Amino acid sequence: MPEDDICQGGLLTKLLSFGEMNMSTRDENFEPDFQNDMQDSDLLENDEPAKEVFQTETQSMKKVIRDQLQSDIEAFLQRGGTVQNIEDNVRADPPRKPDLQYGSGPI
Repeated sequence: MPEDDICQGGLLTKLLSFGEMNMSTRDENFEPDFQNDMQDSDLLENDEPAKEVFQTETQSMKKVIRDQLQSDIEAFLQRGGTVQNIEDNVRADPPRKPDLQYGSGPI
């Protein structure tokens, strides 16, 4: 399956443009303020909601990516693309004979 068929106008392009969009919206003059009055105990108390938000965002992002990948696969198959099933024991590079000349070269 050619990589061009999958990447052309598909998920990879959209992910790259999403990353570029995020990079372009950053403030160039932003300097973080490391002076903070929060205690370690405050961080531990507020950590759970942040985890839930992160998990929810991660799950929704994964769903978007899965949906996009599924639509890309369907479009590939409708254009005449085929899926090849390869057996488990097939290797792309056949095993080589061991090199019996190891250590016999000049120093």
